Amino acid sequence: MLILNIENYHTEMEESIDMLSFYNDEISSLEKRLQEVVEKNTKQPILAQVEHFQNLLVVQKEKFAQLKHDIQRQKVRMKEYVTKEKEPLSDIQVNSHKLREEILMTTKIFTETKHTCYQFLAKVL
Repeated sequence: MLILNIENYHTEMEESIDMLSFYNDEISSLEKRLQEVVEKNTKQPILAQVEHFQNLLVVQKEKFAQLKHDIQRQKVRMKEYVTKEKEPLSDIQVNSHKLREEILMTTKIFTETKHTCYQFLAKVL
């Protein structure tokens, strides 16, 4: 039963890493589209909005990198639990739950940012 929980957590962490990598790809695409806006517009209000979205995307990339780091650290903890029972399973479960909540919140924020950015791009391109 305990090993099964660890396997489930490990699978979830792997899927989260894949998801964050996909989101980073989406950010790259959005950054390219925003650069197109800069190249086609010189109006200050539009450029200010571009800068706003660029800043939001930088923050998201940093958050994704931090989450990937946290996930890798959690995977090490899980491996140590399986091999050495170095840390109580309850601690791993609590940390996995916190990490899951943080991933969900970050995903929600990114999705909102992405949709708002797409709305802006639709107006100006």
